[in-house]
Amino acid sequence: MALRRTKEDVVTTMVEYIADNSTHNVAPGESIRDVVVSAPANEFEKTYVLQERQEYMLTADGLRTMLGSATFQEDLRQALGKDADGNERTIAYVQTLLSEDVDRFASNYGLTRLEGNYATGKVRLYTSASTTITVPSGSRVRTRGSDYKEFDILGSLTNYPVTLYDSTEGLYYVEVPIKAVNIGTAYNLSVGLITLVSPAISGVVSCKNPETTSGGTNEEADLTLITRSETAWSGRNLDTVDGYKTYCEAKSYVTEAKVADPIDDLMTRETAGAVDIWVRVGSTTITREQLITGDGSTTDFLLSYQPVHSYISSTGVSAPYSVMLIEDVTSGYAYSTMAQSKVRFASAPAYGEEITLSYRQYESIFLLQSDLDSDDNRVAAGDVLVKKAIPATLNFRMDLSVVSGYSDVSVKEDIEEALTAYVEGGTVTQGTFSRLAMGTEVEASDLYEVVVGVDGVNSVTLTTFMIQQDSESWVSTSIDIDANYYWTMGTITWLTS
Repeated sequence: MALRRTKEDVVTTMVEYIADNSTHNVAPGESIRDVVVSAPANEFEKTYVLQERQEYMLTADGLRTMLGSATFQEDLRQALGKDADGNERTIAYVQTLLSEDVDRFASNYGLTRLEGNYATGKVRLYTSASTTITVPSGSRVRTRGSDYKEFDILGSLTNYPVTLYDSTEGLYYVEVPIKAVNIGTAYNLSVGLITLVSPAISGVVSCKNPETTSGGTNEEADLTLITRSETAWSGRNLDTVDGYKTYCEAKSYVTEAKVADPIDDLMTRETAGAVDIWVRVGSTTITREQLITGDGSTTDFLLSYQPVHSYISSTGVSAPYSVMLIEDVTSGYAYSTMAQSKVRFASAPAYGEEITLSYRQYESIFLLQSDLDSDDNRVAAGDVLVKKAIPATLNFRMDLSVVSGYSDVSVKEDIEEALTAYVEGGTVTQGTFSRLAMGTEVEASDLYEVVVGVDGVNSVTLTTFMIQQDSESWVSTSIDIDANYYWTMGTITWLTS
């Protein structure tokens, strides 16, 4: 890299040259010093800074240097000068410019920045009696507070029967799928935080999300994109573990990939040349419809499009039907396009009755499998199967004491945001966290430090601070998960109000 010279370096050289070749007085304060020496030296310094940026943007390490140096960013801001309206450039402008440099660097390897994903989930719409409701298209639900998180209710319902009863709430309900209005991990919410319908829906008295919303991811960070570009540069040999991993993680809808070859403990198939690729994907789903015909005795119907994300509804002459989704989680083909997930009717549809099933499929798994099966990518004698990585919910239990003068509710919300950022990635007051990689062992002590670092926390009783995977036993030490699992934020149980 060319040697960068400062204004002072240039001034020194020019002063020495003038002194050696003329009798002009170039001492500080003299007009010739200001006009002939300092002014052009200042412009030369800017040229050196701009040249340095051009050289930095050619390499991954150079890009990291620019992104990590506040001093360089300030120098670049000054070197760029004022905008067309005569206003000084801002550091935010410089940072946007550097992000564009990263995008151009990634494009050299056929990559684009991951745009982030929308969180999805379900919400229960409650009614005071068993009735029918109409949910207009465009209806939304949201959390409370000024910084509320809003979700679209997917699709619409017309005169839909509400027959299920929630004994805890003492109300009837219907469950509907929802999708966040914006991308980001901030929309991965705990159970029960979505409580408002906006605008109001006739007959609906309240709402609540019975499970966490998940799948929301932020736009890919500059440093992450640089690292992914380096990985892509290292090679794309699809007959190697690294090659498969590189190829899959270059897809915009794949967050992370774990490749299991025939000798890997994760491999459950015995086919020669078998390779399972477990991928963590966002909320890329597509609604599928499937027509089935009853024979008077069959209650179970295999779904044609796998893997299945969720069951939506069934329509037919005898609707509504009592139907449940039976997800394939045990076979060697579970979580793949060859999974055997099915729906089960409480009673067999009548002979000749035609029923349309609506459900959501992980389109991203289907797309990646199709891509790897194409003639361009198929490996001779290879049996490659893409599988959806399995979420593991991380729950917490703690005894909290809040500093006097702080709001218990606000501090608890900040704790939840901090833990969510630690688990799923994001930026909070404590800093920016990268999401936990697939198969990461979590230590209760690390999570405890995150909690006590939240502003307003007076103390958290260490002996009662516990973590839990899904509905397994509570522990105070650590939890290890298999490499095909990834952590998602669960719920927090407060031992004191």
